[in-house]
Amino acid sequence: DVPLREADHARMASVLADQHELADALGRFRTGLEPQWMTLGFAHVMGTCRMGASDDGTCVTDEFGLVWGAENLYRATVGVIPNALAVNPTLTGAALAIRSADRLLAC
Repeated sequence: DVPLREADHARMASVLADQHELADALGRFRTGLEPQWMTLGFAHVMGTCRMGASDDGTCVTDEFGLVWGAENLYRATVGVIPNALAVNPTLTGAALAIRSADRLLAC
């Protein structure tokens, strides 16, 4: 159960507005194929172990995936993505995992 924040809802509304603006410029969406958010706000579960810049209780890991209060315990999944995305999160998750691995190897 990952509740969406007001900022998440605002970002999601902005994404839909951008998609409709683009569709209006190009023509239209086919009937029944208009973009929409799923009930939980996203199609891919993400953000269950959010990353953040400080250990203030709102996130599980630092910006490199290191779990707060742990030594050498990294999360390298789409679970660290702090906000819902308007696209498939796979490449973002892979990029974050590579970034975490680079950080770990540099230590």
